Amino acid sequence: MGPRFIAPAPATVARADLPLPNPYIAPGTRTEVRLEKIWRTVLMMDRIGVADRYRDLGGDSFSATIIFTMIEEAFGASLPLASLLDAPTIAELARRIDLAERGEAPGSG
Repeated sequence: MGPRFIAPAPATVARADLPLPNPYIAPGTRTEVRLEKIWRTVLMMDRIGVADRYRDLGGDSFSATIIFTMIEEAFGASLPLASLLDAPTIAELARRIDLAERGEAPGSG
């Protein structure tokens, strides 16, 4: 008979130790509503709150490219892909788009 292997016990995590998910916050501005629709379309989700972080939703660089193409088509705003690093939520990205539409730089308004 060959060597016997003992499988390790399955890891368990106490529910209390899990990070709390962001509570759902519905889009409030016109820009947030339009952005939420774009994100839902690309990420194939039913609902996304304005405080949900892009990476936490499974977003990757390929999806980001599609999202930013759709943003440019919808808003006429051309933002760098790196914007998702500084503004990873719909609320933060909406502020960037609103500033860009007014011709202002982030942090100047």
